[in-house]
Amino acid sequence: MRNKLSVAGHNQSRFYRGWIVLLGCFLVTMANGGLFWVFGIFFKPLSNEFGWSRGELSLVNTAFLMAYAPGAILWGKVADRFGPRQVLWLASLMVLIGYLGSSRIESRTPLILYYALMGLGTSATLGLPVATVQRWFEKKRGLMLGIVAAGTGIGALIFAPLTSRLIYSYEWRNAYIIIGSILGLWLALGAYLMAHSPEKKGLLPYGAKKPNVSSVSPAPQSKNEIRTRQALRTKTFWGLAVLHILSLTPTLFFPTHLVPLATDRGVSAAFAAQALGLLGAVGVPGRILG
Repeated sequence: MRNKLSVAGHNQSRFYRGWIVLLGCFLVTMANGGLFWVFGIFFKPLSNEFGWSRGELSLVNTAFLMAYAPGAILWGKVADRFGPRQVLWLASLMVLIGYLGSSRIESRTPLILYYALMGLGTSATLGLPVATVQRWFEKKRGLMLGIVAAGTGIGALIFAPLTSRLIYSYEWRNAYIIIGSILGLWLALGAYLMAHSPEKKGLLPYGAKKPNVSSVSPAPQSKNEIRTRQALRTKTFWGLAVLHILSLTPTLFFPTHLVPLATDRGVSAAFAAQALGLLGAVGVPGRILG
């Protein structure tokens, strides 16, 4: 690490690296929106091809979510040691393998396994960019966080109609290959633009005051671990965790069944996919304003 830390505002001739990191974080959360919101569009083509019931196909999404939940905790610990870029490159590979494998399935069990793999990879695409962007910005941190969080809605708006169009034009197997390749490369690009923290690049967070000392040492890991253990002992932490889980539960299952329900009622698959994307996008203004 450099002996002296610099920050935007102290050297106007230099472009602040944090804006590139912000873009990378936004691209990653856009991929998150695509990964979460497109399975429902494959729902009926898979059901028609193999004769699987709604309940049988719902197990595929359940496997995705069951892998996603512990994965978010796992990747956070790994990223603290190796950085978010390496973790997200691995996640992009998992996503790519999962989609390519899903394009070749002939039974339900491999599909469940491939979606569990994708769920594990997808679990790195929200918590890591949210944590990373907060390290890079002190000034307007809330706004930057809102922009990154809004990426999920933008991703749903883009990838849901795109997936429907690909299925219509190239059938579902080829659509899996195309959309999986796009999401995998999109995620890898976002990861490439990210960096763990400004301190490791010899910088300060955007808007932070220039320190008087010539170097700044990061807080010892032991202190962070102590704070974590203290939080885990409080009722407030667990109350917030349970409230957050309960609030997310319906939003995680609803996208899977909206398109099948709409097409059952006579709505075209393309229009239903547009509605699904719009459902994700309407939260964007609230996230930024909030």
